[in-house]
Amino acid sequence: MKIASENIKEKGAKDESLGTPVWIEPMALSEDESKKLSFSIPRKPKGVFLLQKISECLFLNGNQDIVLLIRTIYNKEEQVYYDSRVGNFIGVTVVGKFLAKHWNDDTAYLEHVKGMLETFCKSNYNLVKKPLMERKVIPTITIRPLKAVIQEHPNLLMCVTSGFYPQSINVTLLKNGGEVTHDIASSGVIPNGDWTYQITLLMEFIPQKEDVYSCKVEHSSLKEPMIMDWKYPGAKLSK
Repeated sequence: MKIASENIKEKGAKDESLGTPVWIEPMALSEDESKKLSFSIPRKPKGVFLLQKISECLFLNGNQDIVLLIRTIYNKEEQVYYDSRVGNFIGVTVVGKFLAKHWNDDTAYLEHVKGMLETFCKSNYNLVKKPLMERKVIPTITIRPLKAVIQEHPNLLMCVTSGFYPQSINVTLLKNGGEVTHDIASSGVIPNGDWTYQITLLMEFIPQKEDVYSCKVEHSSLKEPMIMDWKYPGAKLSK
């Protein structure tokens, strides 16, 4: 599970008369400015640029292992990040390495960031545990051929399992009650964008009137596996 907070700042405006966009260059610090960080902008940047600071809490093995990540990104390029497993900032770009050194040398600030593992991550765990960790949504299943069914003509059988939460799920295809393990392609689990997921399985098969194909779904929202059957059109399903 992950908690994330994002602080985004946009600056600049489109104006063809303005100069070329320039990353803010760091200046040398004087002894009296050891606790400050000064920047120099050679000229007003052209267009819009984006500076992001993203803080993430990763909860692994329930809440046994908690990781705090703080990432600073400029125009989609990561500059510097903090990883609680390491305990300090790590620079990625030239500017990022400058910032990492400055923040790592600032003992008070570094201790404040380290403390966020408790004040930001652990303190928010109980707030999100119930709506996220205990949230369960039952999946829906659709099973059908992709092409018009003609007996003894090769076809593709599609099983779509959608709308489920959490992400972990087990979907299998059956033929006459036995698991099919060959000639199957899977989309993998894909997010729907609404805090639910979907997965699609495709299987090559040759339709026969006597065969019954099934999509079997096992998920934490279900008390027992959910099974949806498909049989050759006009044939009766046995009970």
